Amino acid sequence: MKRLTLALACMAALSPAYAADDAVVARVNGTAIRQSQVDSAIRQLAGQGQQDTPELRTRLKDELIARELIVQEAVKAGVEKRDDVREQLELARSNLLVNSYLQTWAKDHPVSDADLQGEYDSLKADLAKIDEFATRHILVKDDKAAKAVLARLKKGEKFEKLAETLSQDSGTKSKGGELGWVRADAQLVKPFLDAMVKLKKGETSEPVKTDFGFHIIRVDDVRKAQAPSIDQVRGELTQFMQRRAIEKMVQDLRSKATID
Repeated sequence: MKRLTLALACMAALSPAYAADDAVVARVNGTAIRQSQVDSAIRQLAGQGQQDTPELRTRLKDELIARELIVQEAVKAGVEKRDDVREQLELARSNLLVNSYLQTWAKDHPVSDADLQGEYDSLKADLAKIDEFATRHILVKDDKAAKAVLARLKKGEKFEKLAETLSQDSGTKSKGGELGWVRADAQLVKPFLDAMVKLKKGETSEPVKTDFGFHIIRVDDVRKAQAPSIDQVRGELTQFMQRRAIEKMVQDLRSKATID
């Protein structure tokens, strides 16, 4: 409902011209409600997963009629002349113009398969330079508890079992403290990451203090970071490249513009 209201506001702000063959589905005190308005609302809702049905079209037409009635009353009351309303209408108009232009621009400047493959190859090469670690940890509240865990490990107790019984990390304790493969450039707290990357396969750290408590870290294996297949990242990579192209386009416009 909120999106439909915004769309109607934008339509009013842009004062659109309708095609001659755009059927009138209703008139509200002489103002036409067009088939294209219903179709536009249908497309918005289809993007949210709703199916196009005769019942939905009837409901949308009724909502458009109700909103036109309210718009007419608002105009009579002078609401559109209020500064705050005019600012919101101008913002809605601006957003609609920007979004519509960017959609058209992106359609006219698609990411080619060759460019996508090149970007993927570059990403894959960068990942091949980064180590990743099959990591486990046991989190306890203080240094004394951490040293006690370390002593038990040195006596031969299993890391996984101690993690299950002693770790305060509820997200990993049931998995024997397993964090999975962690890259050397992961967004983790620095003391933890610094200690982890110094470990070789099969090694266990001394107690590591972070804001969460004290960690005992073990690295089960080390390898070069594995890139997902191009099909797995195609959508995300395409969006990234489109955003980058748009940013460059805006920079080019800015360089040519007079900005005081």
